[in-house]
Amino acid sequence: MKRLIFLFILVTIAGYHFYRSNEFQAMLRGLSQVQIDQARIAASRTSLGYVLREKQWVEFSLPKNIDRLKFVTQATVPAALAVEGATFTYGVEYQIIGDNDAPLYHNIYHHTTRVSRFIDEGSEKPYTASMYLDPELIPADGRVLVLNSRSWAGDTEAKSIRIRLRGPQQGLSDALL
Repeated sequence: MKRLIFLFILVTIAGYHFYRSNEFQAMLRGLSQVQIDQARIAASRTSLGYVLREKQWVEFSLPKNIDRLKFVTQATVPAALAVEGATFTYGVEYQIIGDNDAPLYHNIYHHTTRVSRFIDEGSEKPYTASMYLDPELIPADGRVLVLNSRSWAGDTEAKSIRIRLRGPQQGLSDALL
């Protein structure tokens, strides 16, 4: 019985210190922000994307006889940096891979973006066109990359494309494709 009482006291003390910790308080603030946006979440559509990072390629197979490719990327901006008028730069590096697994074409496409906010009728709170569930991260405005197959046309057939983030501005950790 003494062990059980001791264990109960120990768990109570540990729970109290966890409740008072900065990490727990930050988590509660984040959850309350998500709860505030429940109406926006209910009205939104979910879309899946691929996270682009600097040291990791994302690769897709290419259909034969493709004319052009179109990609839309959104840099992930920490909420603290997403102030009005701020711009963010990042690159999208890509390689067209041939049947022989060698790069046929390689380039880096540089983007400059920002976080645009809108105010709906009947609402005074500004919002962005898209959102993440984590209130500490905000998707920047989408940027389009269009590739024409004439850039890599040759004797070898293109089999896939590799894409990754390149040279993001300090503070940007990734981009969504």
